[in-house]
Amino acid sequence: MLQGQNLVTNGDFENGFSGWSNFSGGTSLASYSLETASPYQGVNSMKALVTTVGTNAWDAQSLGPSFATTVGTDYTMTFYAKSALANKSIRMIVQNASYLARIFSLTSQWAKYTWTFTAVETTPRLRINYIQAGTFWIDNISVVPTASIPITLTITPEIRHQEMVGFGGALTWFRERVLSS
Repeated sequence: MLQGQNLVTNGDFENGFSGWSNFSGGTSLASYSLETASPYQGVNSMKALVTTVGTNAWDAQSLGPSFATTVGTDYTMTFYAKSALANKSIRMIVQNASYLARIFSLTSQWAKYTWTFTAVETTPRLRINYIQAGTFWIDNISVVPTASIPITLTITPEIRHQEMVGFGGALTWFRERVLSS
């Protein structure tokens, strides 16, 4: 099964917070930074230090990019995350006018989390609500169509894209003769 391209721009935070906004509003107290000491993969991960969650669940949140979906199509979100203490939770949200959400209980080690949802609008935005106080790390967020993508390959042997010339080419095609001589 082939999967489509990741619809979440900079979900790995390799371009810093480009495309992302982090908030601490209402009565919440939170700070956000790029973690370079031990990201899941690559150079960066996002680190959220939430001291006080606030009155509303959205007071401490990260707003990711909007992405294009097709209404009625299934998509799979995957991401890697951990918290300083096990059993701390975050809420992943796909929302513009409509609201789709799922709460994930994290471990204290990097782990992969998956959520399959059916799109209900064409340009939702990714949101992360920090619904408990704690320290959270998030990396490699992706959203891809769940279904396989049909693909047709046409092979035309008459069209050549590479030609091997010289001893290296002979070695490739006649290695039995070269090695036995």
